[in-house]
Amino acid sequence: MDIDPLQDAPPARYAVESDSEDEIGHYPGSRSTRAAHSYKIELNAPPEDHDSLIVICGPVARFWLSGLDGQSVGSIRLDGIQVVEYWSTKSKQLVAVLTHRLPLGAQHLVARSIVETQGDKRPILLIDSYSYLAYISSEFRIQDDHPARYLSTSSSSQSPPKTVVPFAPPNLVQNLAAAVVAECEYLQTPATVLLIPTRHIPPPAPPKPTEYSTTDEFPPSLVSLESVTRGVVSILDVPLDQLDWKSSRVGQRYTTSKSQSRSKHLDIGEGSMYI
Repeated sequence: MDIDPLQDAPPARYAVESDSEDEIGHYPGSRSTRAAHSYKIELNAPPEDHDSLIVICGPVARFWLSGLDGQSVGSIRLDGIQVVEYWSTKSKQLVAVLTHRLPLGAQHLVARSIVETQGDKRPILLIDSYSYLAYISSEFRIQDDHPARYLSTSSSSQSPPKTVVPFAPPNLVQNLAAAVVAECEYLQTPATVLLIPTRHIPPPAPPKPTEYSTTDEFPPSLVSLESVTRGVVSILDVPLDQLDWKSSRVGQRYTTSKSQSRSKHLDIGEGSMYI
């Protein structure tokens, strides 16, 4: 007796059960389009009697900023929130301090406003940070022995000292520093970014302006800050005594908040595991 396996075997599962029947009459429609947010920029313009512009990007760069002494002379507001504060220093350097993390859609608007503040072809210097944990390099580095790096536009003529090395591809500068450099490259305005090494990996851009934290778990070393200072002096062609940057001021504004934060962890067991 012949056996036909195609007739005697049970039918395939897909011939009996199919999820496609559950989808009859319930086809997904087109995605709802979300209107792009329109940001409003308000500029409280600072005075124009400055020699050059220094842009402070991010919480790590604010440690370098604490070595300067200045007073507030202007601001940039995004949707009613102050996101940039302008400082005037004794050395006639105008400092733009970024106080908030910016959404992606607003970064180029704030960058354009900062560049327009400079007006002419005077150089723009930015100070930001890069994570050496995420930096791609063929060179072997001893732990915690990472140099400050720089990235310049094609129209920049001044270069930092040899202790500050280039920020090489395929690594990318992100956030406001990238937007300012791109705007300067388009306008052929000299611009240089000095990058402080840090362990901190920056988070992605937030959906709305978010204020930076006043504390940082991984403050940069004083050696890195002094290396960046030599880069500032070299690029802006300003004597160190005229710049009035002092290492003794660095971190003073963070000391109180850090000591309070640390005291919370020393209540039980001196910060160790308590059983």
